[in-house]
Amino acid sequence: MINIKQLTNNDITQSTPTKSVQVVFPDKTIDVTYYKMVPVHSFTKMGYCCEPKGIGYPIFLDFSGNNSIDSRYFLVGKTGMFEFQDEIWKNINESEEEYTASITCYAVWVPQDIKFTLEYSYEE
Repeated sequence: MINIKQLTNNDITQSTPTKSVQVVFPDKTIDVTYYKMVPVHSFTKMGYCCEPKGIGYPIFLDFSGNNSIDSRYFLVGKTGMFEFQDEIWKNINESEEEYTASITCYAVWVPQDIKFTLEYSYEE
């Protein structure tokens, strides 16, 4: 069964894990507190939307399950949205066989003071 879950900035509590990260912008470097949004399960499909002031702030995805922020950050572009899901592909130069490119994510770190909606789907 595939389930869908939604988290927003309203789900952040005092017990939500945080970490300070230096974010480099073209004109400055600032320390930003990030919140770890911990889903119930690992997931392979996710969508993130933020308010306009969050555009340009990276989000960090935990692909290893070690509960840390590492170098796997993704910049939120001018639309304020980021998403990923399984993709089916084939190399038509070699065969007609189809492959599925899939990644598993365990958590998303989002910047403090940015309104957001995070939706993800997972299997039980």
